[in-house]
Amino acid sequence: MRSGLLQIAAAGMLAFGVISVNAQALEDVVVSASRSEQRSFDAPGSIQAVGRDVIESRGAQINISEALAEIPGIYIANRNNFSQDLQISIRGFGSRAPFGVRGVRLLIDGIPQTLPDGQGQSSQFALTSAERIEVLKGPLSLLYGNAAGGVVQVFTRSPGERPEFSATGYLGSDGLARSSLQYAEKRGRYGFVADLSALESEGFRSYSEASRRHFNGKLDIAGDQSKTSITTNILRNQSQEPGSLTRSEFQSNPFQAVAANITNRYGKTFEQGSLGLSHESTLNTEQKLGMRAYWGYRNLDNPLAAANSATGFSMIDRTFFGLGLSLQQRSTLAGMPMVTVFGLETDAVNDHRTARQNQAGVAAGALGRDEKNLARNNDASVQSQILMNDQTTATLGLRASRVELEVRDQFLADGNGSGRRAYTGVSPVAGLTRHLSPALNVFVQMGRGFETPTLNEVLYSPNGAATPTNNFTSAISAARSQQTEIGLKWRPDPTTRLDASLFQANTRDDIVPYYLSTSSSAWQNADTRRVGAELSALTIMEQVWALRAALSVIDATYRETINTVRATTTTLVPVSAGNTMPGVPKTRAFFELAWRSSGWMQRPSGNFSEGGIELMAVGDMQANSANTERASGYEIVNARLATHFRKDAQTLSLYARIDNLLDRRYVGSLVADQAFLRFYEPGAPRSWLLGIRYSLQM
Repeated sequence: MRSGLLQIAAAGMLAFGVISVNAQALEDVVVSASRSEQRSFDAPGSIQAVGRDVIESRGAQINISEALAEIPGIYIANRNNFSQDLQISIRGFGSRAPFGVRGVRLLIDGIPQTLPDGQGQSSQFALTSAERIEVLKGPLSLLYGNAAGGVVQVFTRSPGERPEFSATGYLGSDGLARSSLQYAEKRGRYGFVADLSALESEGFRSYSEASRRHFNGKLDIAGDQSKTSITTNILRNQSQEPGSLTRSEFQSNPFQAVAANITNRYGKTFEQGSLGLSHESTLNTEQKLGMRAYWGYRNLDNPLAAANSATGFSMIDRTFFGLGLSLQQRSTLAGMPMVTVFGLETDAVNDHRTARQNQAGVAAGALGRDEKNLARNNDASVQSQILMNDQTTATLGLRASRVELEVRDQFLADGNGSGRRAYTGVSPVAGLTRHLSPALNVFVQMGRGFETPTLNEVLYSPNGAATPTNNFTSAISAARSQQTEIGLKWRPDPTTRLDASLFQANTRDDIVPYYLSTSSSAWQNADTRRVGAELSALTIMEQVWALRAALSVIDATYRETINTVRATTTTLVPVSAGNTMPGVPKTRAFFELAWRSSGWMQRPSGNFSEGGIELMAVGDMQANSANTERASGYEIVNARLATHFRKDAQTLSLYARIDNLLDRRYVGSLVADQAFLRFYEPGAPRSWLLGIRYSLQM
């Protein structure tokens, strides 16, 4: 079962991102998140996707930042740091996260990769076997529950009619070696895909080596009136942590590592995995039943502080699980056709968090921390799509959520830091889609969002201008956002598409930084506002040329005055109402001129070549809420070329890329409001990548 409004609306793929070797370029692609299929042109709201060819052409298929650059509204800062994962924000939501992903819902084949408290990791996405990546923005995403900003979902490929084996390898700058082996087969009612990949990298910064092993598998079982999918995903990671830099360190040598990180062997070693089952069955012509169940784990060793700290080596043993049930009902309302989905979901996570001294990357000494961190949610939802007439469709939804966060402190030598708080919220959404003509659709949506703090954000209590205390804080409220969006989709002819939207989000009690450091952080509430516009376009010229463009503009500001802490001076720093929120670029643009020898309007049937020049421009970003430091905007030029040779059942593909062609020095990501002024993480210098892929259909 796949939760959220996509069960009704069937997430549309914006054509600008679906040019594919396996499908005609400007075909109105039909996608589905629940078996309710719908043309992308008709899908309500801002729902966009990239297909398999885009994922392959953008790089070594390591991070989704490679593939999603051409979708407006989503900003993914590639930290080039496998200890800290990507920073993902959608329309400014999620930008507060110093590590991991917050405020954005992550799923793989309908199975949540986001925990009940709203925290997740994008590293679990296995791009080597991904068929497409969908991005949902705006009010519709609120129906996914504790995810105010949006939804990112990766779909694993399904096997074709013939068994297929493929092997892929990449070599690149800074000791990058990326490989994968994949096998897919369909036998009668059964089909499976198994993908095993590996990564080794020395990193372009000092002390930034990384090693990964990743397995992703899916088994499909087709019945007469049903389909069952079993998915499994296991990732092992070992990486060094070079750390973020102060402005002076970045200016003198952006590729250095923090000296203390090297001395104390900071880094992360973890294994995480999940096993999920989803089932969909047609009960009759009017009803469909969906079910899902999943279980997962994460074991983390994280040396993060010097040897004089009793909690310098943090360890987490995590288990998480969940169940979901949905019923889709076709009916009529006052003579109007209607599809309604009723849903129930429950999810839970249990972290056993311990800590000892960090002796040069080894846990030593007696326990300095021992606690259970628990989060659980229970949600009920109803969503309807009503065909009012041939030109107008209404979308209505309501989700009720209850999220509980709890800390059970089992190490009482430093006091009892236990605590518990429950959060409840109701998220209503309403929208209208109108076909003004066969070539033009317009839509308007409104919704109210609900987002709780994560467990990491309630573990420490503010302590004036001093280091936060290790005590559960119940002072942080859930954020409540009011979101509005209007947009249009224009298809004037078979070679041109354009999508545009305007949005505004006013958030009461948004969750923002108070004191952020490597080992302890505290958070607070503040009212904020986000206003912006998005535009994406694609046009085909002379059959063989494709021009793609995307533009995002956003103004994210505080609506009230607060304080943050600067640990270097142990003082409170005022943040004035009207200040720009940190970590949110005011503008982001993507342009690509792509060429394909076989043309874009038909399926390639033989050998062909393709290439492109990409330009990505990111505007200025504030580094702290006080707006006293910022990262300058930058422009990056990339170039790519690929050649595909086909003979009978065999295909050989050769890839070449150069990223940051002009070797621009820039800030790739920010640790916003870092208490010790270590805001800056460098972007990668000019780098090269060569790849080869061989596939055989048997």
